Amino acid sequence: MTLIKEVSPGTPAEEAGLEAGDRILFIEGQEVNDYIDYLFLTSEAEVVMQVKKGSTGKEREIFLQKNAGDHTGVLLDGIIYDKLKMCNNRCLFCFIDQGAPGFRSSLQKKDDDYRFSFLQGSFLTLTNLAHRDRMRIKDMGLSPLYVSLHTTNGYLRVKMMGNPRAGRIMSDMKELLTARIEFHLQIVICPGLNDGKELQRTLKDLYELGEGILSIGIVPVGLTRYRENLYPLREVNKENALEILKTITEWQSIFYEQRGGRVVFAADEFYWLTEKKLPDHEEYEGYPQLENGVGMTRDFLMTVEDRLEEIKKYRVVEKSWGVVTGRMGQWVWEKISPKLEGKNIRKPQIFVVENKTYGDLVTVSGLLCGVDIISSLQNEKLPGIIFLPATMFNDEGKTLDGYTAKEIGDSLPCEVAAKNDIAEIMARLEGR
Repeated sequence: MTLIKEVSPGTPAEEAGLEAGDRILFIEGQEVNDYIDYLFLTSEAEVVMQVKKGSTGKEREIFLQKNAGDHTGVLLDGIIYDKLKMCNNRCLFCFIDQGAPGFRSSLQKKDDDYRFSFLQGSFLTLTNLAHRDRMRIKDMGLSPLYVSLHTTNGYLRVKMMGNPRAGRIMSDMKELLTARIEFHLQIVICPGLNDGKELQRTLKDLYELGEGILSIGIVPVGLTRYRENLYPLREVNKENALEILKTITEWQSIFYEQRGGRVVFAADEFYWLTEKKLPDHEEYEGYPQLENGVGMTRDFLMTVEDRLEEIKKYRVVEKSWGVVTGRMGQWVWEKISPKLEGKNIRKPQIFVVENKTYGDLVTVSGLLCGVDIISSLQNEKLPGIIFLPATMFNDEGKTLDGYTAKEIGDSLPCEVAAKNDIAEIMARLEGR
């Protein structure tokens, strides 16, 4: 059964008598297994639902009328209503396998569900697709999909992902490409495995697959200090990163000449490691893999540039403030601070927090833990307010180790807020 979380006032759903707490049993006589089913079954102008009322527990038939293609006005609880499709791989580089002991159980779950990929842009591996899943993807045109590829070498992909099914990746993609399913792809670089000649091979294979490959994001492997009894992987260092950037630049030129777009992009961390200049805004071509850490720095810098005139209006000269960041985030904020000076605002204090929970090889701000922030700052002389990166917190407002921004603030002698947007920070400083 599908739980209705909210019904917007004045919508077809409210007019039909649907309420928060009702459960949808059937739509047009069919079960609703996920949000894709819901969208498909409610796309017509007239919709018949079988509902179990939350207020009475009684079943009732609901007749809903709207314009074809319009939203019903219902917010459902989640997007998967049947069994979640779980990961059946044993990847050498799996970040979950390197998790800190004692963290909440939800961090140990490894989902690998094509529906999350289509609806939310999360990456899947294609290794657990049943025949009916592939047919549904093709028949319903569930495109684009986001796929963790890593290599097109079938033998190497089996080794990296610990699953014999992983070796069929090229035939799987060709089958779906033939049905006009397009892909955004991720390659996690593990030095000594899928870099060098293997990366060249992978990019050549993807180039030959044609325009159904929309983007390729290349990211460095993430390694924590919890790798006992795991495959001995090496981190991406400056030398590796320089070679990888050279390869990416070469293939960007090849793709651009043929297609008019670069297609392949490097994660921001490669530029941080090599101290190379970030690509310009236009070179990210719409930021197709922003959530994968590809272009987040340039996007943030552009946001600051775009809002400098707005920032001038804020009266925050006297308010001292600071930002909390990881080592890589320090690189970003040091680029931003000079742009803010003289704009009716004090220069922020930058507090760089070492990730002692996961280890010093984890440098991104989004993986900082509450306990590390508290231990790092509680003896510091702090400004009036510090801003935590909002990317630290999940949808429930909690860090990886379960802290909320309020709980972190309660442990520090200053005001604390979680913000990413520079204008939101300025507004908060002004007291708005």
